[in-house]
Amino acid sequence: MEETYYFNYMFQMNRKSTTDKIENMNAIINKLIEEIQSKNLSPIEQVMYVYDYVKSFEFAKNDTSIEKRQVDCVLTDKKAVCAGFSDTFNEILRRMGFKTAIIESFVGDVSHMNSIVEIIDPKYEINGIYNFDSTFDSSNENSYAFFGRTMEEFNSLKQKRKGRGCSLALTEGNTGNNLDQVLNELPLRTMNIINGFFPTQENFDYLKKIYSEGNDKSKWRELNNQYSFQLFNLGFKVRRSERIPTDILERILYNVWKTKISSEGLETKIFKIKQETNSNFEKYYSDPRLIFKIENENYIKEVDYESYMDRIDEILDGKEENDEIISIFEFVNGQNSTVVHRLIKNSNDSKEILLESEFDNNYDFWKKLLSPELERYISRCDFPVGEISKPEYVNFNIRDYRMNSANGLSLSIEACDLEYLRSLDIYIKKKYIAQEMSQESLNKYTDTNSSIRK
Repeated sequence: MEETYYFNYMFQMNRKSTTDKIENMNAIINKLIEEIQSKNLSPIEQVMYVYDYVKSFEFAKNDTSIEKRQVDCVLTDKKAVCAGFSDTFNEILRRMGFKTAIIESFVGDVSHMNSIVEIIDPKYEINGIYNFDSTFDSSNENSYAFFGRTMEEFNSLKQKRKGRGCSLALTEGNTGNNLDQVLNELPLRTMNIINGFFPTQENFDYLKKIYSEGNDKSKWRELNNQYSFQLFNLGFKVRRSERIPTDILERILYNVWKTKISSEGLETKIFKIKQETNSNFEKYYSDPRLIFKIENENYIKEVDYESYMDRIDEILDGKEENDEIISIFEFVNGQNSTVVHRLIKNSNDSKEILLESEFDNNYDFWKKLLSPELERYISRCDFPVGEISKPEYVNFNIRDYRMNSANGLSLSIEACDLEYLRSLDIYIKKKYIAQEMSQESLNKYTDTNSSIRK
């Protein structure tokens, strides 16, 4: 077969191939683009469709061959390393009219490639430059942990990525001290962002001319010096992008996947995507926010708060004389930012969970359910004469205020907001047991934050 050369956008250099391979590459890309265009997708939906296609390839771990990096081979064999994933993803998108570039960095001590793409999508009001790493999502069809992430999010990866080549101006720690190394050893990788995001036909023709003349290394520094000032301006040129909101990302997923599978399986598919994307995001990112909010079966929406309090009253009113009902609000203030409420019955040395529900920890929860519910519990409790114990703020318990639980009711708040617990402590002492305390003791608990959050 006849050998030929083609211009590779990732490395900005000639790659040797065959006319048959190039024709096959073009045929595959053209067919995919035609398929995408037939589905009437918005720009970011098109990017997700290409992302799904590329990340379906097999990851050829530790394979150093050029075939796993070269687009024509990757599209034929469906196997790639990070360079092949990123270059193939970018090449398809570039032919669809997107501005793309490669970010090169070290993950630990291993060189790694991922993509950045400019997304302008009026349908979702998205306008920015986002990171895509199809390599890291390739092991799981349902994972989108590395789809459309901002630079701030990439900087919160647990295994920090250190800039190399063209990524120097976009990642942490670039001082410019290694510019000579970049210019000499990685000549045109420093240029592909400039050529990809700020292209001019003159620049492109100049690059292509130089590297079609046998990769004459003597011209590398001349070429890079001409544009080296742009390398240090990239931090300004590549503007800050806002994180894609969860509800928007979910809409994008629905609109893309409904073109691939039947409506009967769509809900199940999206639920799996949300679960597994969250799992991968938590695995790889040092970020207190998960991508998706997943509502469990026992999740209670705000519109159901009133009926939920009626359910609690039914349980309390129906308890036996010797039973004790413990109401526990546990605040999970980590990545999920939720509140779990449990009603537990203690009877004859056994415990039974009568009710377990989950809520969003937000202002409406405090105002419309928790505060009224606390009021009801406090009003049911008797506070006998005796010494009042100081509550532990990380595990506030109404029983701490009494000598016993004679009425068979108790309430605990675990891992809650400290200021709220302090104000609740003051509130109870002032409203219900002030007559049992000396004025001096009462004054100790009174300050400007003495009211319960309403």
